[in-house]
Amino acid sequence: MASRPYDAIIPSRLPGSPRAWTYTSGLAELACAAAIAVPRTRRAGALLPQPKRY
Repeated sequence: MASRPYDAIIPSRLPGSPRAWTYTSGLAELACAAAIAVPRTRRAGALLPQPKRY
């Protein structure tokens, strides 16, 4: 997936590079998906904060 469109929507006031925020939010999204995919961790995974979609 192309990261550039997501980099463009990262607010400039956040510290660090937009690409780092894009990768970090992608990893968080994958972690939540993995947690809800496994029945044993599904409830805890559903309680994790989800990235906001714009």
